[in-house]
Amino acid sequence: MSAQLRADVDRFGHLTLLHEGWSIDRLADESGVGRHTIINLEGAIKTPRIDTLFAVAVALDVPLGDLVDVL
Repeated sequence: MSAQLRADVDRFGHLTLLHEGWSIDRLADESGVGRHTIINLEGAIKTPRIDTLFAVAVALDVPLGDLVDVL
């Protein structure tokens, strides 16, 4: 994983927890993405798949491009 991608994904965790006070569990439920996957995203453990990012963007009600821009 590139240093830039790792830095981007590190910020992802803040978005999941700060968006309207959502928890990891709520984001997992709303997005249909597994809790463990959300944790992996927050910890920059794995490179996220585009379909995972899309599901999270839909759950957060933000365009995918905007989500990627803030990552």
